[in-house]
Amino acid sequence: MAFIKTGATSALQQAATAGAFLALCLNIYIIISDQWQINDIENVVLESVRRSSGLFYKCSITEGDDKRACEDFDTFFVDLPPAIIGSRILCVGGAFFGFLGTVSLLISASCTTFAAVELDEKTTGYAWKATKGKGTAGIAGGLFTVFSGILNGVAVSWFAALIVDKYQASSMLMGSGRSTVGIRMIFGHAIWVGWGCMLVAIASGILGIIGAMGTVKDEDEEDGYYKTYNSPYQNDVQPVRDSRDDYV
Repeated sequence: MAFIKTGATSALQQAATAGAFLALCLNIYIIISDQWQINDIENVVLESVRRSSGLFYKCSITEGDDKRACEDFDTFFVDLPPAIIGSRILCVGGAFFGFLGTVSLLISASCTTFAAVELDEKTTGYAWKATKGKGTAGIAGGLFTVFSGILNGVAVSWFAALIVDKYQASSMLMGSGRSTVGIRMIFGHAIWVGWGCMLVAIASGILGIIGAMGTVKDEDEEDGYYKTYNSPYQNDVQPVRDSRDDYV
C-alpha cells in the first residue's frame, strides 16, 4: 500500500510551513515589543509624551524632538503583576513550540528531501521516496504550531485583561476628580499583532495536520509516498518497429 502525494496536499504543506514561519516571526516581535500598552491621550491637549510598555521594558518618547528613552521595569521580577510574569513565560514557550513546529513542518513538506530515501530514477521514474517519518513530522509540527498559537493567545488575552482592569481603575479616579492625564493605558498594536499571531499559528497548524494526513492510498505499491521529477529517462523507450514496415 502506498501513499501518492497529491498537488493539493503539497500546497497545503507549503502554506502551513509559510504560515508557521510567519507566526514565529510575529511571536518574536511581540516578545521584544514595548507596544503592548500605550498611554491614552484622547481629549488631552498638552500631553506631549507618549508612554508605552511591553513584557520586559517600558519606553517614553517626546513628541517635540522624538527623543526615545527605554528602561527595564524597576520592580523586581517577583513583584511584577502576575499577568506580566505569566505572559512572559507563555510567549517564550510559544516561540519555542513555534520553532519546533516550523522545523517539523519543513521536514514534512514534499518540496524537501528530509526523511526521504533516494531511488533509482531510471528504473522507477521517481527520484525520492518519503518515509513514514515525513507524515509523523507533519502531524507533530501541526500540533506544535497550534499549541504555540494557544500559548500566545492566552498570554495576550491575559495582558489585555490587565490593561482593562487598570483602565477601569483610572476611570474611577477620574470620576472622583483626580487627574489621570498620561497614566491611563490602552491597547497597543502588539496586542492586536499577538491575537493575529494566534490565528495564523492555529490555522497553519491545522493545515499542516491535514496536509500530512491528506494522502491517496494505492494498494499496488510499497509503503511511502513519492516525490516525482521529470525523468530524463521517460522518453528513452522507443516503439518496436515491424521489419515489414521497411518494404513497400
